[in-house]
Amino acid sequence: MMDNRKLVVRVEEKKAADAKKYSAEMEMASPGIKKKEKSKTTVVKEDSHQFERLCATFGISEETMAIALEYPDNIKLGHFWRFMGLPTCCFQLTYPTSPRIRWGHVLKHLIEFVICNFLAIYILTQYVIPQMREAVPAFRNSDYLEIFVLTLKMAVPSSYIWLLFFYGLFHAYFNFWGELLCFADRRFYLDWWNANNLGEYWRKWNFPIHSFLMRHCYFPLRRRRVSGATALLVSFFISAVFHEYLMIGVLGKVNGIAFTLMILNVPGMILQRYLKDSVSGNTNNILYWLSYLILGQPFGILFSFYQSNPDL
Repeated sequence: MMDNRKLVVRVEEKKAADAKKYSAEMEMASPGIKKKEKSKTTVVKEDSHQFERLCATFGISEETMAIALEYPDNIKLGHFWRFMGLPTCCFQLTYPTSPRIRWGHVLKHLIEFVICNFLAIYILTQYVIPQMREAVPAFRNSDYLEIFVLTLKMAVPSSYIWLLFFYGLFHAYFNFWGELLCFADRRFYLDWWNANNLGEYWRKWNFPIHSFLMRHCYFPLRRRRVSGATALLVSFFISAVFHEYLMIGVLGKVNGIAFTLMILNVPGMILQRYLKDSVSGNTNNILYWLSYLILGQPFGILFSFYQSNPDL
């Protein structure tokens, strides 16, 4: 038995020596030719069991896994231009695609987008701007009763504008480009209007931005063992800065309202988690519609207009 084992070892050693000698001879015969390095995909694929195990672990196809193993060496300029046109904030080499462009849907979403913009402009000029002009003297004279009455008057038209903005952007505009570019991932929002708490609302309201913040901010911090509350605060801080930046473009000045309202969501979410056994989801939903759409947003619009036009 021992002799057989020694014989096998000698045969393997001889094979290894012959292979080494052959490699050295080839290098001497072709000194200017370098051996081609194996790609990461080739190395992994040589172990078929490891490759199949990776595909099964992540639940993706072998083609997608091969692309992932080559990342980022396989990025091209065309990937960037495609990403810039797609209605998503998360870069990927491959996206789910639809087989063809449905031109009827393209025309439908374009018409919806135009109608939403027309209605929003009409409501703004006919109902919102007159209320904003009336609010300037009330703020200047500290007439709080008049400010409260104007806030209530602003509640309905401002809510209509906000809902038209949501439908026009997240449904009509995003689906227009998604259909035109055969982008099959059309989950731009969920039923945020039925949200039982602020956390659920922000998860459902804006999927492209939510996915971006989760992928590039929240989860990287959690992987570095940052607490969930701190990672949440940092994510909302980035979102608050972005919202304030948009308001600066609209108003031409910094007033901090958008930033403050976004940051206040963090303690609000923590409080709702603490009171989840005492306050029902329906109550939270009613409080959201009252505090944000009926009071918060109209007052923010009136106050921002006053700050931009104090001498009107």
